[in-house]
Amino acid sequence: GAKFNHTKFVSNIHTNKMESGKWVLDTENTDEYTYREDIWAGYINGTYNLSKWNLMAGLRYELTSRDMTSKYFSSRTAKNNYNNFYPVLSAVYNIDKDKGHSLTLKYRYSITRPDFSSLVPFSAKQNIFTNLIGNPLLKPSYSYSAGIDLLLFHAFYFGLDYTKKKDAVELTILPREKNSLFIDVQFN
Repeated sequence: GAKFNHTKFVSNIHTNKMESGKWVLDTENTDEYTYREDIWAGYINGTYNLSKWNLMAGLRYELTSRDMTSKYFSSRTAKNNYNNFYPVLSAVYNIDKDKGHSLTLKYRYSITRPDFSSLVPFSAKQNIFTNLIGNPLLKPSYSYSAGIDLLLFHAFYFGLDYTKKKDAVELTILPREKNSLFIDVQFN
């Protein structure tokens, strides 16, 4: 199979701030931001039955191109391209199909892309004390997971899974000023 996804939109971010008792334009957080993302993906999968084994394997290739352009701040413009192969494998061994006993082995490598709200590099007020700030340079995070499952009598399930994340996106909390109640929460 194949998939193509194209996303493009323009955000006009207009922010005001209070200065000397008057609302004025917040030039640090006002901008016109163009976002474009193209995802090309191709995948293939197959299954094979061999005696008591049911085997499944799949492979997906993905190429993502992301372009975020700030009209007024060149430092807030980012272009990212990344591509990779993502396999998924599973093997089910039917210990006793009539009694409902089976053992499953599984492996998956996957991607999680940062969403648009975590990429936009402007300050958005979450509440009176907290501002949320995106990061246009965020890359995707990847996870590897493997597991083993045992099913008995079609009813009792026992499983053990392991997942490792690489380049996970985290939130960093920073005080706006020294000893201040106001904080910035940033994506890193």
